[in-house]
Amino acid sequence: MSLCINSTALAAGTDANEGNVEGAKEEAADNLNNENIPWVAIEEQRKGEELVAAAEAEEQEFKAKLAEYFSESDVVMLAQLIDIEANSVYPLSRRAAVGWTVLNRVDNGRWGPTTIAGVIQQPGQYAYYSGRSYSQTNFDIAQDVLTRWATEKIEGCPNFGRVLPPNYDCFYGDGSQNHFYDEGGNYWDFSVPYDPYESW
Repeated sequence: MSLCINSTALAAGTDANEGNVEGAKEEAADNLNNENIPWVAIEEQRKGEELVAAAEAEEQEFKAKLAEYFSESDVVMLAQLIDIEANSVYPLSRRAAVGWTVLNRVDNGRWGPTTIAGVIQQPGQYAYYSGRSYSQTNFDIAQDVLTRWATEKIEGCPNFGRVLPPNYDCFYGDGSQNHFYDEGGNYWDFSVPYDPYESW
């Protein structure tokens, strides 16, 4: 199953396969309620259990793949950074963009470090400091951005709901908004097909 065809599948703190598991569980419950003919009920129960097992296995496999790209500590660190750099910024896509600058730097290596922690903690770049508290919203955004980034790599998608193109890895704040730009000084206008965070 390719996730590239449905980039709206991710929501705060979830991966795209959780919906498959819930769907399988609902189908299994429907099957278990089929008691019109005993042998049919038994067969339907078996099929339902197989669906649940397969969906849960797929979910666990996907989560294992995500873990190859980021850890829980990466989520926390990115949530802290978003809280520091963009806590009062709206729309939420502009908070997510802060996270994307980090991941774009991880990918392009232009700034030296190629790990999430290394980029965030690089001296003179982000206003990060450890121990910063963060809101649940900013944690959810961080987890969502990281999941989309990892999914691009896992599924070979060039764009899985990102709000900032790969070449934009810098920004500055004017006190109310952050403005994102690339190495050539071109500013991003947030002209994305849809805003993944519009309904949050």
